[in-house]
Amino acid sequence: ISIIARKERVTEAYIRTRAQLAFLAPAIQTAIQEGTQPGDLTLERLVRSQLPLDWQAQEQMFRFAKTCLRIDLSGQPGKRSR
Repeated sequence: ISIIARKERVTEAYIRTRAQLAFLAPAIQTAIQEGTQPGDLTLERLVRSQLPLDWQAQEQMFRFAKTCLRIDLSGQPGKRSR
């Protein structure tokens, strides 16, 4: 970490807090890319949080609702539910 920090001319703490973003849950990454993340989910909040490695725990921490696709046997398109 110190080598990267020196090379990039930033502090080790800066690298450490950004490196944890590599382990962000896929659902959270997708929401950020699509712009559908909760309004209070900012970069500052992410880097100030102690992110658990467990993706489900991250989703709970940042209040991501689980959705699933229901299978409708009548032939109608599936419906999303919480």
